Amino acid sequence: MPEIQECYCSGLQLQDFYEANSEADWHVLALYCDATTDEPKAPGSRHERGLVDKLTTSSKVQRGNTSHQTPLWPPFLADHARPAGFQMQDLVLTKVLYTSRSIVLNFGRCWFQLQYLTHTSIQTYRRAYWEVLKETSYIGDGDMKMRNFRIGLAFEFTDFVVAFVSHDQVFQVTWSLTESGLAHHDLHVLDQWDNVLARIATWCETYYVAGRKRGKRLAMHVLRFTGDVWFGIGVYTVCEIFFLAGISPYLREQEVFGNPSRLARLVLAYYTFVYKAVRKTWPRRVKPCIRDGVMAPTVDERLRVGNTMCVWAKDKAGVSQRQSNVIAGHAHADAAWASDDELFDPFEPTFMRAALERSPHLGRIVFGETWPSIASAELSSPGCPPDVLTAFLMKFESRSKSTHLNITTLTPLFLPEKDLCARRALTYRYQVGGKGVWSVVAAPRERQFKRTDKTENLFRYIVLNTAKVAVGPLEYCANAEAIRKPSKIGTRKNGAQFYVLPSRGALPSHVPLSLARRNLKHLERRKAMTPEARAKRKAAAQAAKVKADIQAKKAKARAQKAAAKGKGKSKSKTPTRTVQTGNTSLTAQQRKAREAQMNIFNKQPHILMRVQETSASSIVQSNENATLDSDVAVLVKTVKRRIRADQEVISNQVVIQETSRPRRSNGLVLNTKEHPDDAALGIMHRRKRSRLT
Repeated sequence: MPEIQECYCSGLQLQDFYEANSEADWHVLALYCDATTDEPKAPGSRHERGLVDKLTTSSKVQRGNTSHQTPLWPPFLADHARPAGFQMQDLVLTKVLYTSRSIVLNFGRCWFQLQYLTHTSIQTYRRAYWEVLKETSYIGDGDMKMRNFRIGLAFEFTDFVVAFVSHDQVFQVTWSLTESGLAHHDLHVLDQWDNVLARIATWCETYYVAGRKRGKRLAMHVLRFTGDVWFGIGVYTVCEIFFLAGISPYLREQEVFGNPSRLARLVLAYYTFVYKAVRKTWPRRVKPCIRDGVMAPTVDERLRVGNTMCVWAKDKAGVSQRQSNVIAGHAHADAAWASDDELFDPFEPTFMRAALERSPHLGRIVFGETWPSIASAELSSPGCPPDVLTAFLMKFESRSKSTHLNITTLTPLFLPEKDLCARRALTYRYQVGGKGVWSVVAAPRERQFKRTDKTENLFRYIVLNTAKVAVGPLEYCANAEAIRKPSKIGTRKNGAQFYVLPSRGALPSHVPLSLARRNLKHLERRKAMTPEARAKRKAAAQAAKVKADIQAKKAKARAQKAAAKGKGKSKSKTPTRTVQTGNTSLTAQQRKAREAQMNIFNKQPHILMRVQETSASSIVQSNENATLDSDVAVLVKTVKRRIRADQEVISNQVVIQETSRPRRSNGLVLNTKEHPDDAALGIMHRRKRSRLT
C-alpha cells in the first residue's frame, strides 16, 4: 500500500495543481469510473468495451475492502435518499488536504475522503488528455492492453479532470456532510509534531510498567501495525527509519521501546524521514516529473528517486567513516550473534539534524549526560519547555543508562555533507514474515530470518529489467509516458522537450501519429537494451560464436579428408559462420506480438478518426498544389535561372581574385606585367636579367 512518503507527495501534487489553477471553474460536472471484472455490464455499453463511463444517481457501484465497501456516488445524493438541499453540480472544490493514508477534498456542501489502500495514485488531466483517455480500453492481456490501469473514480470539472487511478481498484471512499464524519483524522507529522509526540508518549507507557514481560514481537512489526500512532509506516519506510535511527530492525519491541535512547532516536528518525520526503524528495525529484499537469517520469528520473533511499533495495548504502567502523563490528553473518550489550548501534546523528533542531530536548534522551558537551548551546539549552515525550522519558532515564552509542566517536556532532557517504556498506536482505527487510547489519541466526538473494530485488534491476514497479512516489502503473521530442522541435523550456501520452495507446491531437507508433513499436526493444540485458545477450553470443568455430573446424577437417581420398573433385566451400552480437533482433513470436499490438492501436476509434482527418487534409493539400503548379512553375524556373546567373558571376570574380602572385621556379616566373593573360592561365616566362653598363 502507499506509505507516508507516497501519500504526502500525492497530496502535494493535487494541492499544487489546485493552487496553480485556482482561478479556474472547479464546479463538479460529473463522476466517472471503470467497472470491475465481476460487475455486470449491459450489452454494448462502454463498460463492456472496457471504457470509463459516468456515474448516475441510480449507480450502486461500491469499492473498498471485501468486508467493508462504500459507494462511489454520494449516498445523500442518490435516488430514494432524503433530500440534501443540493445537487452534484452545486459542489465546488474549495480546499485540498492530505494525510498519511488518504486525500481529503472540501466541496463546500460536503467532504470527500479517499484512502489509497493498495495501489492507487492521483492523476490530473487536461481536456485534451482526458478525451482520448476515456476512449482507450483496458481490455486485453499483457502488452495487448492499451490502458494498463483502471479509473477508480474521476471528478470532471470544466477544464480539468482529477482522477484516482488504480491497478486493482481496491480503495476506500467516504462521503460526509461534515468534516468530523470522515473515516480517519490522522495527524500531520510536520505541522502537528507536538501532538504526534504526545500520542507516542501515551502509547509507550505500557513499556515502562514495572514487571512487564519482555516483548516477543519485532519492533519493526509493532511500528507497521500501530497505524493510529505511527502514521503511514509500511515495509520500506520502517527499514529506512531503523537505518536513520541506527537500530537493527531485528530487535524485539522491549529492546527498542523500553530503552529511552533508542525510542527517542526512532522518533527523531520518523520526523527526519517525513521531513526529507516533503522538503527534498518532493520539490527536487517528484515535482519535476509533472509534465503538462500529468505525472510522467522517465526511467532516469525513477532511478534518481531510488538513489534517495538510504538502504532499501540498494546494493550498498552510503555511510560515514565512524558509522562504517561500527557496522564492521556487526559483521557476524557466518559467526555466532553477539549479545546486544557488546555492540554499539551504527548511528549517525548528522542525518537527524533537522529533527534535533525541531525537538532539541530529545537530544538529552538520545545521548544521555554527555549531551551538553557535544551539542551547541542552542541545542543543549533551548529556550522552549520540554515536549511531552521528553518529560515522560526523563522519569525513566535512570532505569536504562545504556544508550548503546559510542559517544567518543560522535564529536563533532554534525559532519559536513561530503562526509556522510564517505564509505559504502554492504546491505543484507532477509525474508521476515513474508516481507523483505533491508539493513546494513546481519540478522541473528534464527529460523524466522531467511537471507535471500537481493539481485533481482534491487531498485535498479526492477526499473531497468522488468515491467513492474518498485516502491516510491514515482512507482505507479498509471504514470503517463514521456516521449522525447526530436531535436529540431525540442525547446529549452521546462518540460517542453517531451510529448506526454496519458497511457499506452491514448494519443492526444498534438502528438504526431508516427511518433506514437514508433514508441509503441520499440517499447519492448528499449527494455531489451538495458546494460543487464546486453550483458546476458553478449554472453549468449560468445557461446554461439565458440560453437560456430567448432563446427567450422569440423567441416574444414571433413573437407580436407575428402579431398585427400580423391572423392571430391570440386573444392568444398567452408560453411559461413554467423557471428551474433549483443543487439539481437526480436524473435518471430515477439514480432507477431508487436504486430498484434499495433493492430489494436490502429483500430481504436480516436486513432481511426485521426487517420481519416490526416487523409482528408492530405487530399485537400494535393488539390491545392495541383492548382498552383501552373503558376508556380514559371516562377520557379525564373528563380533558378537567376540563381545560376549569380553563381556564374561569383565564380568569375573568384577566378580573377585568386590570380597567383609572381614566384620563382627554376628561372621561370609569372610575368603579370608583360603577359597578364598568360599569368592568369598559369603560363610562366623566363625571368629577364638586367645588365650592368
